[in-house]
Amino acid sequence: MQQAYDALSASIRSLDSREYKMLKPYLSSEEYEQLPRTQMHRLALERYNKRQRTEWDVGLDFERLIGYWYEKQGYHVEYTGAVEGLKDMGRDLIVSNEIGTFIIQCKRWSRNSQIHEKHIFQLQGTLSLYQKQHPDIHTVGVFITTASLSAEARESASSLGIKVVEHYEYVSHPLIKCKADTRQYYLPMDSDYDKISINFASGDCYYKTVEAAISAGFHSAYQ
Repeated sequence: MQQAYDALSASIRSLDSREYKMLKPYLSSEEYEQLPRTQMHRLALERYNKRQRTEWDVGLDFERLIGYWYEKQGYHVEYTGAVEGLKDMGRDLIVSNEIGTFIIQCKRWSRNSQIHEKHIFQLQGTLSLYQKQHPDIHTVGVFITTASLSAEARESASSLGIKVVEHYEYVSHPLIKCKADTRQYYLPMDSDYDKISINFASGDCYYKTVEAAISAGFHSAYQ
């Protein structure tokens, strides 16, 4: 299947294409034009995973991990922080099912760091606004961090009914998103990546490698 896939993608690729713009930080123009797509995407993903991460990247990785965990539990996940950036209103993730909605703020800080109450109050503020905008939805605030909360922050969260998860361990997880309806896979550097929600019940899934996704019958969204 992989050889057939590469044969189908052997046509000349344009350096003006959206695919090239996505991969440009990780591939030379020669690599993009000459490598089979499987190898090209594998190399780009390897370099993406090894890149020097900014503070934004570190936070994004954590939000994606938490979103992945909730998707595996059957929730619908909106990656608001990744998509909206500074306009996310303190809502990194909006996670929902038929029972209700979680407004989640994620903080990937050093394990020895301490979260203070101002971050809890920020979450409470955006939660209150969401509740006002969606009065018919049962909504709960959730604060998830790799660090710990100060005593004041923990007491504030308890008083406000905000659920807290401290010392959440960051681990790597599969990054290639695969949609069952289109049979397409998406790489994490794709500008549409965080707009895509995965529904495991519908056959959507994640894979760690491009080869695994292709072997399962998925093809690049750019093919």
